[in-house]
Amino acid sequence: MSSLNLEEEVVKVKGLTYTYPGNIKPTLDNVYFKVRKGEFILICGPSGCGKTTLCRCLVGLIPHFYGGKFEGKVEVAGLDVSKHSVREIAQHVGFVGQNPESQLFSFTVEGEIAFGVTNLGLPLDEIKHRINWVLNLLNLKDLRERSLKELSAGEKQKVVLACTLAMTPKILVLDEPTSLLDSFSAKSLINTLVEINRKFRITVIIVEHKLNLLLNYVNRVLIVSKDGRIIADDNPRRIFSKKELTNIGLNIPKIIKLHQELVEEGLLNYPISLTVEELAGRLRRIIS
Repeated sequence: MSSLNLEEEVVKVKGLTYTYPGNIKPTLDNVYFKVRKGEFILICGPSGCGKTTLCRCLVGLIPHFYGGKFEGKVEVAGLDVSKHSVREIAQHVGFVGQNPESQLFSFTVEGEIAFGVTNLGLPLDEIKHRINWVLNLLNLKDLRERSLKELSAGEKQKVVLACTLAMTPKILVLDEPTSLLDSFSAKSLINTLVEINRKFRITVIIVEHKLNLLLNYVNRVLIVSKDGRIIADDNPRRIFSKKELTNIGLNIPKIIKLHQELVEEGLLNYPISLTVEELAGRLRRIIS
């Protein structure tokens, strides 16, 4: 996990409170946070706490498509989401949702990737360059001419990611992108996101329940409470050193629970372990 000291803030959320049409209670309540360029941010919290709603706010779907009562300010890539269209925001902020089927419209992989970049009005040579670039980056070259109907869920999710990256966004927002994937495909997708973040300094903001896939890579963890407030914002080691956070509906990795139990028993005195390999190494040092 890298430590960043970058000045440019690419996301600014100030006093965000949002209530869906017909609801009395807000889904998000007085949310504040900032994200710097190149950070890899994990957003987690119990089911129904407003994580998906927060993603919709970051890409402009709220307030433009969902209506309701939108208060506060959300600024992404220098754009105030309440004052700029979803189309304008999409040129800077890419979005990958839970269900790839809802984001695919063409017949072939190449046609799907070409669709978005063509709408940017780019020259033909640049369109071809971007298609080839993302196909190579995500190891999709062999699927170039394949029908989208023939792809697995993991392959479809990678195609959605390819379409998003072809637009060269400054920020990637992902809402539980591994929810329909098997463990191998989920790990492969996360590894790809880590590579993209590190290689191209694209800011990544991801909502995910499978914390074990991400904690060793992210710079910060934001925890949203069941009433739509951010109750923690820190690096993962400090976050999960607090045992009280294990009782709010998070899918805490077993390795963290084991580390906490060893500390309570007086058998371990190390900062929290985020991976099996890390804890095993510490235990070997104690035993030897």
